[in-house]
Amino acid sequence: MVHTDIRLGSASFVVNSIPKSGTNLLDQMLLGIPGLIRKEPYLFEGLPTDLEGHRRILADLHDGEYTLGHLYHSAEWANMLRGFGLKQLFLIRDPRDVLVSLVYFILDKFPEDTLYPHLLALPTMKDRYLAVLRGVPSLDYPNFAAWLNLFLGWRFDPLTHVVTYESLVGSSEMRRSAIAGIAGHLWGTEAVSGDRLTDLVAVMEQGMNPDLSWTFRKGVIGAWKDEFDQELKTEFDKVAGELLIGLGYG
Repeated sequence: MVHTDIRLGSASFVVNSIPKSGTNLLDQMLLGIPGLIRKEPYLFEGLPTDLEGHRRILADLHDGEYTLGHLYHSAEWANMLRGFGLKQLFLIRDPRDVLVSLVYFILDKFPEDTLYPHLLALPTMKDRYLAVLRGVPSLDYPNFAAWLNLFLGWRFDPLTHVVTYESLVGSSEMRRSAIAGIAGHLWGTEAVSGDRLTDLVAVMEQGMNPDLSWTFRKGVIGAWKDEFDQELKTEFDKVAGELLIGLGYG
């Protein structure tokens, strides 16, 4: 039961993530907050050709509204955030679980993806994981570490707060701490005190319903352990082991 008025101060912001890191789950949690509205459309990539369209979308954000995206880090995009005074949440996940989820997503739900025919033609899931790990030069598709690095510069942006998927689906203590970090970044210390934080956690948890997300498969922490044999573990460490350590998953 919610005991306090949890309507929060005015803010508009961006929710950014590495694909397959739990974007829809965080979105559901935010939409549980009274008065908060998600604006369309979804923002993708942030390449130079996207910037003017994205600028118009950000300019149209009003207090209490946010937008979602999978956006590469760039100085141009960071400057747009600063120019509009927008804060950002950046959602990450264990890259090994991202890899597993990404391959299943392409095969099961995204036949339009450039990699779909290539992955479909491979005989085993292991071959598919290895292909995404190593990259597919013939399709101009980079190796997995290079792809992740397109996003990871956001970790060092002063207007950006990093949230881990694991903190949202872990213990109640982990989730409370994660929500406190989100609220403190977006709305300040008043939003993360006492009963106000307790009630904010309650409404955000009530919004969590993975079954309503068409992109959701299992959402299990450490699902990669059931998919990787020793060769895959070794290859992942070779390609992206440094990133695992840098992100705290090594």
